[in-house]
Amino acid sequence: GGGVILDCSHEFDMLTYLLGPITSLTARWGKRSTVTIDAEDYVDALFCVRDVPVNLSMSYLSRNAERTMVIETEAVTIRADLIDNTVTVNDEVFRFETNRDQWFTDQIRYFFSERKNPKLMNHLKEAADMYKKLSALKMSGNQVV
Repeated sequence: GGGVILDCSHEFDMLTYLLGPITSLTARWGKRSTVTIDAEDYVDALFCVRDVPVNLSMSYLSRNAERTMVIETEAVTIRADLIDNTVTVNDEVFRFETNRDQWFTDQIRYFFSERKNPKLMNHLKEAADMYKKLSALKMSGNQVV
């Protein structure tokens, strides 16, 4: 299987889209459960975007359904809850209504209608570059045994 690194590569894509290209990437990852047969079930990645450190932790281990992103600066804390469809900026909460089935259908339609557009969000070349980075990460031997 792909393991959490490749299965959840969209988090890397989203952070790259929001913050910019990853300039360095290192991680510690491993397998601590029987959730997967032969792949990692958690990863703690540290990477840089424009010399700013970014930490990304992903895991199949939690029994709680949670997909959140937290961006913290001196002036603001932004917390996006991708399951609850909320974004909190400091203490102000913004709620977004979504229809997941329609969301995925719209994404597929967008991809096929814009696939030749060089400004396509997450163009095939960008996806291939991210896959190469994540595959190299998996092969780098930073696995925790």
